[in-house]
Amino acid sequence: MKEAALLIVLFSAAAAATPHLNCSITKSNNGSFRHQISEEPSSPKCTASWEDRNGTVIVDILGKYDHHLVTSHTLHSVTLKDCKDFLLYKRECDGVQVKASCSVNCSLFAVNSHPPSRVCLSLNICTDTVTAGVSAAAAIVTVLPLLLFLLWLVRKWRSGGCRSAHEIYTPPSEQEQVRIEMEGKGTIKTPQ
Repeated sequence: MKEAALLIVLFSAAAAATPHLNCSITKSNNGSFRHQISEEPSSPKCTASWEDRNGTVIVDILGKYDHHLVTSHTLHSVTLKDCKDFLLYKRECDGVQVKASCSVNCSLFAVNSHPPSRVCLSLNICTDTVTAGVSAAAAIVTVLPLLLFLLWLVRKWRSGGCRSAHEIYTPPSEQEQVRIEMEGKGTIKTPQ
């Protein structure tokens, strides 16, 4: 019984000594996907391999790899041309083997991989189509009433506009002038 308890303690100690590895997955600008283990191997004599969900080895312990899928690899990372939703990492150092699984939802990368359509006004001034559309609509809503008002003013001006503003002053004739002077003196003779 003591031997069984001792074995359980030894297995627990071995499990505690085995490092827990995390995997991170990043997409680069060129469209490749880098799967990287959180902890580098403690010794250059370690061996590592990567397998897909079906158990197919894409990088083996000797460093051979699938040239159609893998662009580069190290003892703690692999860079793939395409997204794989699951990879299993295995590493053995001094007789101790550790494993880590890398999982990712590749459809998230596919949705984000298509940049929004761009509208460029010049080589240095670009914006996405939504912003360009909203800006154009705002400009139309702002400028259209101003243009309509200016068009109304031009038409009014060309058609003669307000008559009182365009009447020309002409001085009174001599007969009207005499009559005005006589009214001022109060000696207006009216014919009978």
